[in-house]
Amino acid sequence: MQSREGSVTHKPLKLNQRVPFMVEVSSVTQSTAGTRQYLAMNLGKGGLFLKTLLPLESGTMLRCAFRLPDGGTPIVVNAKVAWTRRGTDAREQPAGMGIRFINLAKDERLRLRSFVSDFE
Repeated sequence: MQSREGSVTHKPLKLNQRVPFMVEVSSVTQSTAGTRQYLAMNLGKGGLFLKTLLPLESGTMLRCAFRLPDGGTPIVVNAKVAWTRRGTDAREQPAGMGIRFINLAKDERLRLRSFVSDFE
């Protein structure tokens, strides 16, 4: 969208707007040994949905790394498991967990916002 002066402006994003986003996400937690790999299914400006048959417990803190298709550096962010969907709850939706980004750096927040906005 362009303003009268010709500069580009962004439409306000819906609070929980999600876009399809399939990418490998690496994560580490204090409670598990080593790095775990997940498949992200969607992305919002505030978090990701990670597909897994063995979701972590709600409230678990983790550090995640993933790449956007913009060719930039990986996004590395602290996150918290906000909710889980177990296999028995996943009749039509995949099992997994929703994670919420914590203290996302400004430049990474802008990259995510730009990526999500491009889907409108």
